[in-house]
Amino acid sequence: MRVILMLTCVVMTVHYTAVSGNLNGRTFSLALTNLSTNVLGLTKMQNIIDQRAEVHSEKINGTGIVLKLARALFMKFRSAFEAVDKIAETLEAEYRQGYFNDTEALSCADASPSQMEYNFLFKKKINTRQPCFLEPNDGKLTHRIPTSANLSKAFRDNFSRLEYIKWQYFGTQDGVWVMYPTQDMGKRGAYDPQLRSWYVETAAPQPKDIVIVFDRSESMGTKRMRTAQEAAKTLIGTLNPSDRVGVVAFSDIVRTPPGCYSEKLAFATDDNKKKLCEYLDGVTATGGTNYVDALKKAFQLLTKSAASHTDETRQKVVLFLTDGGAVKEPNYILTQIADFNAKLNNEVVILTYGIGEDLDKTAEDLLKDMAKQTMSDQAKGNITRGTFTHVDNMAGLRLSLGSYYKQFSSPNQRSRPVVSAPFIDDSGLGVVISVCKPVFHDQQLQGVAAIDLRLADLLSSVTYYYSGEYSYVFIIDKSGRTLLHPLLPNPSTSERTARAIVDISTLEPKASREGVISKMKSGKPGRKSLEITEVLSRGDPNLDGVKSVTVTATYDWRPIAGTSFCVCVVVPDDNRMVQSRGFVTAKKFVYHRLDLQPNKVPLCTIGKKLGTRQTPLIKLTGAAFLDPNVYFNRVETAETVQTYGHFVAGTATSNPNLKPGVRQAAALTEYLDDFWRSSVYPYWRYLGNRHGVFKIYSGTVMPKNYDPTIRRWFLSAVANNGDAVLTPPYEDAFGAGVVVTLCKTLVQRRTGGTHSAKDKILGVMAMDMKLNTVRTLLSELFPTCDDVDKS
Repeated sequence: MRVILMLTCVVMTVHYTAVSGNLNGRTFSLALTNLSTNVLGLTKMQNIIDQRAEVHSEKINGTGIVLKLARALFMKFRSAFEAVDKIAETLEAEYRQGYFNDTEALSCADASPSQMEYNFLFKKKINTRQPCFLEPNDGKLTHRIPTSANLSKAFRDNFSRLEYIKWQYFGTQDGVWVMYPTQDMGKRGAYDPQLRSWYVETAAPQPKDIVIVFDRSESMGTKRMRTAQEAAKTLIGTLNPSDRVGVVAFSDIVRTPPGCYSEKLAFATDDNKKKLCEYLDGVTATGGTNYVDALKKAFQLLTKSAASHTDETRQKVVLFLTDGGAVKEPNYILTQIADFNAKLNNEVVILTYGIGEDLDKTAEDLLKDMAKQTMSDQAKGNITRGTFTHVDNMAGLRLSLGSYYKQFSSPNQRSRPVVSAPFIDDSGLGVVISVCKPVFHDQQLQGVAAIDLRLADLLSSVTYYYSGEYSYVFIIDKSGRTLLHPLLPNPSTSERTARAIVDISTLEPKASREGVISKMKSGKPGRKSLEITEVLSRGDPNLDGVKSVTVTATYDWRPIAGTSFCVCVVVPDDNRMVQSRGFVTAKKFVYHRLDLQPNKVPLCTIGKKLGTRQTPLIKLTGAAFLDPNVYFNRVETAETVQTYGHFVAGTATSNPNLKPGVRQAAALTEYLDDFWRSSVYPYWRYLGNRHGVFKIYSGTVMPKNYDPTIRRWFLSAVANNGDAVLTPPYEDAFGAGVVVTLCKTLVQRRTGGTHSAKDKILGVMAMDMKLNTVRTLLSELFPTCDDVDKS
């Protein structure tokens, strides 16, 4: 058996004299092979599969798979849409009938932790009996608090009906935020929902091209300049990744951020927004005032950006901030605006802001005329008049500028809920998306209702899809934003890392060139065969690198009904899926939840975890379940564990949500139990397979979201199918400290036991070794020599 050493470096403080010829890799390889056979039981387990596994392979039906996945995603989105509709409809009814009342109003600041209970779904203490509210720090003594018994009931009904719904909330046009369930907000600062991207995208859902033009002339001074900068940064923070943004700072000279930001608008991704805000922080007040050159640059940015995206309708906006200053030839300025906008068919709306109590009437009149575009020619296209806002109180500039979107909000845009881009939940839920719906009364926007869903819960049916090493699934929206792709972080493991918004053309260049992506974005189903180069991880893609393979694969895609998303399944033409058949059952099934079955086996402490050395334990992962959400969002009980055991033993009266292949996958590992117990070894030995069965000895209780198939050792073995792999050192997930792992794949049954690297992979077996164990092994294989006097 060949052993791959993945950049493993073992430092030994020993001295060798004339023994370099004996330091050959084959000796070490044979020693590791002996460990895998006599301690891990790899050969025994592969023989069991060859002799006893009842399996068959079948050609993968990509069309059938994508229809099934699209249907599953549609059902989840539909339930989420129904939930947010329920909140919005309840609120609109309360606005019509005036049923809001103070008896249901509980300030989040007054919420008592003693009335909260820990909820494992939220990972914190919550109060599910009623919502609470936060008020903005806007100087008002009172605000209308939109709470009522009916709204509380709508929240509770959603919570009890849909396990994967998390936070539910409503933000008002006055900046009041009502949330459910109630949580301890601690010392949380001011939170104004009007200035959040989920709120703005829902209130004005059309993608926007925005240029912020602000005065940096000497008359602005340090205080006004700083306030304008903070207001502009607030506005940038309200944008979502479908929007595009640019910044123009002007005095008598026009300045823009360096690089590509000076040529065209940038999509409002987290990275771009951060860079633009950093640029704003560095702008200082100096020089005179030149409106025309500033406006010319703003329209240039819009024109160049419009030429690069001709297939979509975008709201084009210029936001112009100034303290007035010495402005000459106002008619010339208005004529230039007319000429600039005519080249864009008069599609640009101009919103102007006059800053300061001392704004003179001449400057104010000009800013009003600029917003109205009084010199523009309607023959070049219909003009949408903007608004002028005089901000005499500098403290109000942030809200005034951040609320620009109200100009574009309309009751006619509320037919379908809006799904936000993924973001990190600041209460600890990991990566979430918001499903939002505007709330109107008398044709006026009152606020936005929303619910949060964990991305891992929403995509669980897709995340656990598997039909071969080179098959995969990806999901995009109509703008090309990638929601899921194997080259992006797994939703279940990226809980603390912000997800970059990646355009699918970067990840699927061939499919983009061949028209697959454009058809997906159009919402039309389709199927196409392409020769593609797949990039596959050798383990950890950041540390172990990648490899590429060229395959002919078929792309099958379907829109997810009622949404702007589309799901695609990519299946290599020669790929086949290994399926279990027959009825192999287990005689003994000991689940890892020892805390739920304390009398099942003798217990002990292994490291800092509850465990047992009497028998190996089995954990079922999300891949084992027909609906992974049921597994992740429900508390396991002693009764649940008992039903798992009955299913594997073949004595269950009903199926506890488990896939048929789980029974055989668990039963076959039973033959390892005596072998592992009989060979003394102080560290972990384990087996993980694609059916969602994970077996470990010594046995220990494991986290619910533990998934072996995304661990470095599993991916390393899969990338080197047919060879054993010794991983680099890493921190053990079960508390054993720094270890290296010896691992190798288990493959499909073959009569006679002759296997190759092309065999279909069923799972991976592995054993951990402390670094001292490896050092001792090397010392035994390559003994040191006495020091020789070389003098």
